Amino acid sequence: FLHCADQRWHVVHVDAYAHQVYVPAHLASRQFFTLARERLHPGGVIACNVGALHADDAVLQAIAATMVEVFGHAHVLLVPRTRNALLVARRGSPPDASQLAAAATHALSARVGTADRAHWQGLVAAAARPGAWRHLRRGGLVLDDDRPVLDALLADSYIARDDATELVPCQGPVDAPGAEAAAYAAQLADDVPGVLDAVRSSRVATAYLREQAARMRWRMRSLSAAAAEYDAALALGPDADQRARIVADRAVLQTELDVRDRADAAARRNGWLQVLAIGLLPLAVLALRRVA
Repeated sequence: FLHCADQRWHVVHVDAYAHQVYVPAHLASRQFFTLARERLHPGGVIACNVGALHADDAVLQAIAATMVEVFGHAHVLLVPRTRNALLVARRGSPPDASQLAAAATHALSARVGTADRAHWQGLVAAAARPGAWRHLRRGGLVLDDDRPVLDALLADSYIARDDATELVPCQGPVDAPGAEAAAYAAQLADDVPGVLDAVRSSRVATAYLREQAARMRWRMRSLSAAAAEYDAALALGPDADQRARIVADRAVLQTELDVRDRADAAARRNGWLQVLAIGLLPLAVLALRRVA
């Protein structure tokens, strides 16, 4: 489409998938971003929706590095309470996220309903928070059409598991209330590594810290580790409300663990069937030759 189009746009929004984390490789390459940049007006913006578990996600980092290679800069916003990141670049000087604060109170068309207006303003206000955006510079893997490695990166970031069940250690210098406050602040900022660092900083473990560690490790797809954290939180004697919350979350997590375990079992079974089929193939060929 970009090869054939002769129009120019102020905004190109790339969101070509739904209800899954797969990013089409041909919409994340250096060649694609180069074409998109040529189709933007000066000052025009490209925005890409990328599934990512955290800021260091391998897929997000590679697409961001590719965008920086073409545009000279990229900004990433981890969308709160989702597994999505928004990557933004501009043809020309980098966008200024501080201008979003004024945009949050900008007059909207009278055709926009009250509920939609409030929702939009809330989204813009969240994006205007100091520190919400990360400014990325050159460096890292650049994706090319003739070297499509995005699927392998996706496997590394989402499918491959470093899922040891050891608990996040609480052996730091900070008292428990201070560590809990830091973990809560990091959670509000949707900072997964920050929450885990706050847990590590505590001198002692608490049910709240274990619950937070469980949520963050779940976000990072370490399902067995998250289950161990939830079980440890329950063992620390949370209050009734927290216990009910943990038990409910643990039950949802168990459904994901069950699905993963069934998939692993199917993969092992299919692997043995494949080995058996390959082993029997020479015998079948030999038998056919004898018949002939």
